Amino acid sequence: MEWRKATKYIIILLIAVNAVLFCLNLYKANATVVSSGRIADITALLKTRSVTLDCSIPNKYRPMAQLYTENTDFDYIKLQNLFMLGMPDIKRTERYNSVVFSSANTSLVIKGGNIVYTGTSESAFTTSDAASVYAENMADKINELFGDYEFHSAASNNGEYIIKYYSKYEGKNVFSNFLYFTIKGNNINITLNYSKLNGSGRSKGKIIGSDEAIFAALDRIKEDHPDKCSISSVELGYYDSELSPSEEEYAVPCYAVRVGNREYFVNAYNGEVF
Repeated sequence: MEWRKATKYIIILLIAVNAVLFCLNLYKANATVVSSGRIADITALLKTRSVTLDCSIPNKYRPMAQLYTENTDFDYIKLQNLFMLGMPDIKRTERYNSVVFSSANTSLVIKGGNIVYTGTSESAFTTSDAASVYAENMADKINELFGDYEFHSAASNNGEYIIKYYSKYEGKNVFSNFLYFTIKGNNINITLNYSKLNGSGRSKGKIIGSDEAIFAALDRIKEDHPDKCSISSVELGYYDSELSPSEEEYAVPCYAVRVGNREYFVNAYNGEVF
């Protein structure tokens, strides 16, 4: 009797193990794989165009679904208080589907989900740490109003500091939900774009490899960089291209190929460069 019970449990265990192995094999079968040979091929091709690949590139990904996005209705009063509190003689005007708040040398332009602030500080920013602290404080305040931005990178060049934040979905950057700070001396520019993220679709589509994304962006890269240049990073995330013919908005899986401070976004479904 005990032997029969043991046999029954062993059979159940074997069925469970086989189910797990089946799922793992299915996972691997659906993955996009970029082999070392393919990486060597794209590196050699880039070299013929005077482009250097100075980073590792993603080499395996499963099919990915689109993200549902939704336009955001900003509270203009709260935005004005955040960016322009205490400034004198603030004027509001509307032009080209934009709402503009201005005061002296400061302006706040709001158009759809895009916001651009241009202003100055009382004292100049002379270190990257000071610029980063300012950006972090502002990002926290913006997140309290509507955002979910997370720090991504900081760079400096000739006294100009560029600090970038993005929203994330399941660990991947949503590149169209960006928050950029450009700071030089006491001049400040803040540019952001934001859409609400409402989860992913049920169906998943196969994506191209990162080497294919680099190849897709290559001509555009050379248009902007006719001389020697280098690719500093390649990331997989999402981008709301606003190309959907339906009323619903989507953010599609995409690769971000970076050259210097420029990013080239490549649709991971079809290789289209945004």
